[in-house]
Amino acid sequence: MKTDKKSLRYLKTNSIILSIFQIIILFIIIGIVSCNNIEKKKPIEQAIIPHDSAKIIPKADIKKEIIYKKLKGTFIVDDYPVTNKMLEGSSNRIECGSLFTWDAAWFTNDSLKQTLVIYIYTDYMRTDIYHFYIDSIPQELLEELCINTEDDKLATVKQMQKQIGNFIKKARKIKPSYFITKKHLKLGDDISKVFSEYGEPDSVTTYKDIIKYRWDFNGDNPEISDIDNKNKKFAKNSIGHHIKMFVRNEKIIGIIFNNDIP
Repeated sequence: MKTDKKSLRYLKTNSIILSIFQIIILFIIIGIVSCNNIEKKKPIEQAIIPHDSAKIIPKADIKKEIIYKKLKGTFIVDDYPVTNKMLEGSSNRIECGSLFTWDAAWFTNDSLKQTLVIYIYTDYMRTDIYHFYIDSIPQELLEELCINTEDDKLATVKQMQKQIGNFIKKARKIKPSYFITKKHLKLGDDISKVFSEYGEPDSVTTYKDIIKYRWDFNGDNPEISDIDNKNKKFAKNSIGHHIKMFVRNEKIIGIIFNNDIP
């Protein structure tokens, strides 16, 4: 009987050891399975994080969203402090010889020897502004000045050169302060001042000793299609804005502002 009790005790001890061993094995298996699940989940979590943080854009709005991403801000279009009241009567025809202008207000100042010509559209919208020295008008600026002949064609540079002095004589005399833009630009300024305001020009053209710098800006309308704004700012409340600076020896001798119309 003693032998049988010993056998039973032995078997019982072995059974307990076996149970403990099975439990250990079970924990090891669970641990391995858990690790595998964690490893499998990692790439899934990494794929979800950027997806959750990204903005989901409907296909119809993708183009508009691209435009907004390009938009680096807006700027207010520069202008001269000439008031709308001063522009009254500018729709009248101004004649000099066989040439004339419509919808243009002419201003001048004898001490500065400068002239300002402002073309207007409806509601006194200023479509084109020309600013130049009376005794030193760049030919390239004259080429862009809208002066008509009697048969309603654009006058040639030679025709304008003959009559420009007479147009200036008919111009209204105003104070020197009106010849400084709202961004404090004026004739005689160093061109570096314009670079700091508008950045790199879109084009540079040389005419003998005169250099013409040009900047083109899109308006801030986000519906514009096929836009390439070159990461520049947008002209606020504008369809399009263009700046041309005529420079001699690094000094501004002529300014043109063009505003696109609807």
